[in-house]
Amino acid sequence: MSPAEIKDDMLAEFVQDLAYARCASAASLALVLYDYSITIATEIRYMWKREGTLGTCLYLLLRYLGILTTGLQAIVLFRLDLTPEVCHGYLYAQGILIESVISLSQITLIIRLYAVYNRSRYILLFFTAIGFSS
Repeated sequence: MSPAEIKDDMLAEFVQDLAYARCASAASLALVLYDYSITIATEIRYMWKREGTLGTCLYLLLRYLGILTTGLQAIVLFRLDLTPEVCHGYLYAQGILIESVISLSQITLIIRLYAVYNRSRYILLFFTAIGFSS
């Protein structure tokens, strides 16, 4: 193969991978928005009208950070006019958003395990150490 053919093959593979990423992103966004649309009434009734507890705050943060992250990814993947600076900023923001969602998920899981195990401090320390060492 000549170098030109290799470049053409790489470009074709990139375009195909981009198409797959766009399809996956569109499907993810559709699923997230569908979930949001069928649960918003219940969420308003039970979450928005209660006091701001730690559980409520974690739930709402995780829910809306997930929607924001998925929506932002879809916007970036389908836009063709983005500058390198915008793409760099998006990658930075995406990293922060994803790490935030992962950390908040770990905190939520640790709190739930702590409650399930009768508020055992050993369980709390054990799962906190495991959760944040990863």
